[in-house]
Amino acid sequence: MNKPPQGWVILTREMTATALHRFAERAGNEPIIRKLIEQSEQQMKNEYAPNSSFCFVSVVCVVCVTVAVVVAGSPKRERMASLAAVLETMQKPGTQRANPGYYDPLARKTLKQFIEKHSGTEEALYAQVWLEFAEAVTQDSRDPVLRGNARKLRAQRMQSIAGMSTNRTTINAARLVRTSELFNLQDWENFKVQTDEILSHITDRSGQTNELYLKFMKSFEVLPQDVEPWLRSLLVVMECYQGRETEALQIAIELQREFPNWCNREGFDADVKMLRNGRSPFAKMPPR
Repeated sequence: MNKPPQGWVILTREMTATALHRFAERAGNEPIIRKLIEQSEQQMKNEYAPNSSFCFVSVVCVVCVTVAVVVAGSPKRERMASLAAVLETMQKPGTQRANPGYYDPLARKTLKQFIEKHSGTEEALYAQVWLEFAEAVTQDSRDPVLRGNARKLRAQRMQSIAGMSTNRTTINAARLVRTSELFNLQDWENFKVQTDEILSHITDRSGQTNELYLKFMKSFEVLPQDVEPWLRSLLVVMECYQGRETEALQIAIELQREFPNWCNREGFDADVKMLRNGRSPFAKMPPR
């Protein structure tokens, strides 16, 4: 097969690169587009001499892939921007709490509207976690039965979201909210299972360093690096609540050994001292 004029190949390559960069500017996928361009250019160089038609096909394929990326990426970028604006309202600083924005019914209503509008998307799942967290803090009924039922349903929804989502940030946040609800319910069996699951993946930092996760943890009032000692301290409380001081002491000693700075900062050293002296820092709770 006759090879195309070299000028045609260069012109086609430059026109394709320009078009792709314009798509990138609109879709916010510049790194992806640049990688596609580099791959296309290398392919054209490799195929230039023996096969002219393949050069043209490769260019067309890259353009088609790029268009697909643009079409798929733009709505997601819009959803992310919209979600960021809603969460900004949820975290508006105030005088009484670090993040009182979610106490505003209008802010929670706006979040609900976002979830309804974008139902079935990853952004909606993450927004749902935020809403559940906000309602757990702001709408806790004084009626113990209603409060318990609400927590059970919330824990179930968080388990469902963690199972449906493919986003590590959403999964991590949902599991933490569920853990908190199970602890408050004193559902020790499921609390232990959920805690062990989180701790088994504690070294996996994926989804734990982006801005969305950091903002959530700020409102959750646990630093990302403190999740492990915080959860293990809850296990100590769990054992004490069940009158198992020996088991609590074992966990507490290990926690103090591995996280001495955290224990000192959070006043946990005093709890360990009481357990060493045969006294429980947390009174045994009657089963619910």
